[in-house]
Amino acid sequence: MSSCESRKPIKVGIELEVQHKGLNIKPIDQHQEQLKVWGLSNLWRAVDDGSIGDGGVEFILNEATPFDEQLEFSVFNLLNKLKGDGYISPKTAGTHIHVDCRDMDNRGLTNLLILSIIAQPLLYAICPQHRLTSNFIVPLVVDQHLVHMIRKVLSSRIQARDNYDVIIPQAYKYSGINIWSLSKDGRGSLEFRVFPSTLDPNEILGWTNIILRLQKLSVYYKGFGGLYIALMSKQESGELGDWLFGPNLPFINEYVSKKELTQCLNKGFIEGLVLATQLTNHSTEQKVTA
Repeated sequence: MSSCESRKPIKVGIELEVQHKGLNIKPIDQHQEQLKVWGLSNLWRAVDDGSIGDGGVEFILNEATPFDEQLEFSVFNLLNKLKGDGYISPKTAGTHIHVDCRDMDNRGLTNLLILSIIAQPLLYAICPQHRLTSNFIVPLVVDQHLVHMIRKVLSSRIQARDNYDVIIPQAYKYSGINIWSLSKDGRGSLEFRVFPSTLDPNEILGWTNIILRLQKLSVYYKGFGGLYIALMSKQESGELGDWLFGPNLPFINEYVSKKELTQCLNKGFIEGLVLATQLTNHSTEQKVTA
């Protein structure tokens, strides 16, 4: 993984839903002004989020941003400021993490989708129970509808790299792994919506590192052939978790037992191979691997 790890920082997007508690609910322009006072408006902006309730606000990175020390510092700074200014993390809110996929070729994106499906059971397992009942983070089901949508995305990327002309039903937007954001109405990113709202920067950075580990593995293997060999080898040797999550495994172990981790990986492994078979055995395979 050394050549993989040495790549330039991957660009991410982070959306943090929180709520401001107090007798006087701030209008959104005051939240934005507060970001300026804190010296954070160069990276972050505030938008209303009525889905959370009174005082709901979403702090969003202004654009896809390299995940480096500067961004990590800004996450710590922002969350510490929010905690000190009376913001809370309600159960109805979440944290959404985007991986910028615009510079990935179809081989890398296909690998990322397969690895995301493998990791999906574990991503839900490390979240609090109340997130599992939300209608806004439904798990992706590997079926013909999903395969059809992914094929449309991959085909459209060949036609217009930065302006995908494929339309994906908005129902996919409210999945724990959001493929709608890959469409022309999205951002050209893969969004992970499963995570809860938090004011703990270590949680946000931990979740982001898990997702970026999947992305790094996806581009490290030049097509699914090499990834398939690695998957089968690591599953057979019992090292799938170590390989898939690498240095992030201690963070994961804070939330799930070794037995739960194994169960999640076994379930995800089967689902991931089903998706891989459907995608890589497609009759127009050259479109998937282009």
